[in-house]
Amino acid sequence: MGDLSWVQSSLMPNRFPQNIREFFAVRPRLLIVVIGLIAFVPGLFSLPPSDRDEARYAQATKQMLETGDYVDIRFQQDSRYKKPIGIYWFQAGANKIFGAEPFTQIWIYRLPSILAALLAGIVTFEIGRRWFTEREGLIAGLLLSSAVMVAVEANLAKTDAALLLFVAVAQGVLGLTYIQSKSRVEKSIEWIVPVIFWSATGLGILIKGPIAPLISMLTIVGLVGVDREWRWVMQLRPLLGLGIVALLVAPWAVAVGIVTEGAFYREALGGDLLPKLVSSQETHGAPPGYYTALAAFTFWPAALFLAPSLFAAWQTREQTAVRFCLAWIIPTWVVFELVPTKLPHYVLPLLPAFALLAAVYITNFFNGQETPWLRRLSLAAFVVWMITAVALSVAPIALSLQFDQPLSIPMIVCSLAVLAAAVWTVAVYRRHDRTKLIAPVVLTGLLAYWSILEVALPRSNDLWMSRSLAQTIDGLAAGATGPVLASSGYAEPSLVFLAGTEINLVPAEKSAAILRDHDGAFAIIEQRVEAEFHQAIEEMGISVQQVATETGFNYSLGRTLSIKIYKRQ
Repeated sequence: MGDLSWVQSSLMPNRFPQNIREFFAVRPRLLIVVIGLIAFVPGLFSLPPSDRDEARYAQATKQMLETGDYVDIRFQQDSRYKKPIGIYWFQAGANKIFGAEPFTQIWIYRLPSILAALLAGIVTFEIGRRWFTEREGLIAGLLLSSAVMVAVEANLAKTDAALLLFVAVAQGVLGLTYIQSKSRVEKSIEWIVPVIFWSATGLGILIKGPIAPLISMLTIVGLVGVDREWRWVMQLRPLLGLGIVALLVAPWAVAVGIVTEGAFYREALGGDLLPKLVSSQETHGAPPGYYTALAAFTFWPAALFLAPSLFAAWQTREQTAVRFCLAWIIPTWVVFELVPTKLPHYVLPLLPAFALLAAVYITNFFNGQETPWLRRLSLAAFVVWMITAVALSVAPIALSLQFDQPLSIPMIVCSLAVLAAAVWTVAVYRRHDRTKLIAPVVLTGLLAYWSILEVALPRSNDLWMSRSLAQTIDGLAAGATGPVLASSGYAEPSLVFLAGTEINLVPAEKSAAILRDHDGAFAIIEQRVEAEFHQAIEEMGISVQQVATETGFNYSLGRTLSIKIYKRQ
């Protein structure tokens, strides 16, 4: 109960009813879950499947549900051997509970990601209260749950939110083992501790291959390099751990090797992982410094505390828990910066450590205890934070103007609400007690997510070409089940997910042949291949009619599209 008055005064100002403030003060985990739900729900039901990774994962899971094959991973007829099976099983399980044929409700595929992100916030709280204090654990859990990158990945049916959870669990146990080894009071590690660590590592491998154990290994290497002491690692019982990991991973690993005759490992390792380590893949290359440049956005709105908290952490690195957080961040960050292939979400598993250091900074370095360097760094971070907040407040209006969508009252209200929360943050920042910044900072982030993910993006119809095409086809088919479809020039995975696994993604002349050979078939023809399509139609001597036109913007390719739908006369 020692933190009760602080929670009431700092996280929930007097505007909140007293009974609500007291309720959450003694239920910090529930408060983290509520904040997480407010951050993660925007867009859950309203955003269509996004291209390309989310739609690929969802479509591969859908095919498992359609075929009953839960070992081999397929996207239509092609193999999809880039990542292990874990997330597909989680998504399939969610559909078994909540879904129904034809399994095209994308929100169900997103449920494992949202659940993992919620649990990651709670795990971060548990880590913080064990390594530091309950207050710092609560702050860290709230900052993580409101971070923009966590909110985005929680709303995508892919691997990264689940990886965040399992890395947080593994690192939490690893850190507890390390901290206890440095304690003056000798404590034996209970057998459940290594079991949790190795179980989380094994599940992390099933989600995204070697990333989870790599982060733990780099953390250990960093600590051993600094301390010149490695015996504490043996408390995790590596031999037992190898058995646990094998028990979790080996059944599917052996099965997929047999079913695919080794093709999974050739493609996953030789075709995906190793090329990313030596060159940029899929146009996702960037020079070193990429993640550092994006950090102000990746961890926003808690990025306000990021730079000064790292500076303060380096000054207090002799503290065992702070040193572990730095070892969690620095070696992996350096490796990720050096790897040529980069995407913003790759550093997501490091955010719990950032949140913990930010919580320590807020608790120990505010209220007039900052050094001159920290004050300058804090001011610079605040300026960058405000620029980001203003940009996010006007983003919905900018989207509407860009794609010729009418401005709506909810859109304008949301934009003004984000701006008002940012102004509140400015007012609080100017006061001496900056621990009260947490409430307006988190609120600004939550309002921004609702403004963009729930109000602006779902209404930007030009961005969702696959949704428009699938809806148009449904209307044209007039209730007919499973019309034969062909698409030329437009082959986004979201179209396969929404229009059906059997859609033919083929060259223009093949689309013409499909119209010739199948009554009631439709051909989706992108403008760039329209001439080829009409030439093939003429050579085949058949007559077609244009039944619909859709225009929009392909954000994966960054270009405007004009697509026509044809059927045979």
